[in-house]
Amino acid sequence: MSDQPTSSGLASDLSEIGRDLLVMEISTIASDSITGRKMPWFPHALIDILAKYVDWFIAIRDLKVRAFLALSQPLTPKSFVDLMRTDEADSDIPITNGWRAIEQLRRTAKLVIDDELMRTVQKDPLGPLEKGIALRIRRNCDQLKAIVIRFRAIDAWQPYLLSEDGRKNVKQARTDTATDTNWTKFREVDNGLTRADISKALERMVSTSGDKAILDADTATRLRKMWELGTDQVIAQTLVHIDGDTITRFQRNISENERTYYLGIHSQGVQTAVQQWKALFDAFTKLIGGVADQLFGRTN
Repeated sequence: MSDQPTSSGLASDLSEIGRDLLVMEISTIASDSITGRKMPWFPHALIDILAKYVDWFIAIRDLKVRAFLALSQPLTPKSFVDLMRTDEADSDIPITNGWRAIEQLRRTAKLVIDDELMRTVQKDPLGPLEKGIALRIRRNCDQLKAIVIRFRAIDAWQPYLLSEDGRKNVKQARTDTATDTNWTKFREVDNGLTRADISKALERMVSTSGDKAILDADTATRLRKMWELGTDQVIAQTLVHIDGDTITRFQRNISENERTYYLGIHSQGVQTAVQQWKALFDAFTKLIGGVADQLFGRTN
């Protein structure tokens, strides 16, 4: 079998790259944690993202999030209140990369923006900025659930997303638990793996000379943005469209001095990004011409 890409496949890939170049997004972010490291491999990156969400829930209102994750049933307002009112310490359950952990954190994000529910557990309601981050977590978890469902159905990814018991029922792995509106308990395929489990799976892969699974570009881009942004506050964001339209947004509730300071930083970032974008777009245009010549022959 030839390793050369087909004309239609290559054209589709180039079209996707071209669409991505039509709009550029530049964000200025206030962060309390800058590691400077690259995003790890997909199964570990999932845990990184969820761990940031767990830490944020604990930091803002000291929620017993790991106790939520330990539940074998989906989190509800009642179980949220019951666990928050108990005198027991939070669970020490490790975070996994499974659908279950993502769904429980999605439900947590949905519940914490309910002011009355927060007062019921004697916690201050979230402020506007905090609610914005909670909504981000909820939306990201929706995307992460879809990603996990897709990749846990792929043979090459299953050792890093499913336990041995979970891999015994691959048919379940291919379906979304939430499609059953009456579900009351997580399935084994929903549990996912811990970091230690992933490391063991990688060791087995090396010993059997198996191939390490690779993430597709579109999913990698979505995942990287979630991983990099985490729960940090977006101070300013600019969208630049290829037709020249430019939209810049700033947080409302920052002081005038802070806004001036951040505006200077943001403006420099936009200028640098636009210069690089133009160079990249020019290179892509030349690439398209060259590829077209190879695929279809040079035309007058």
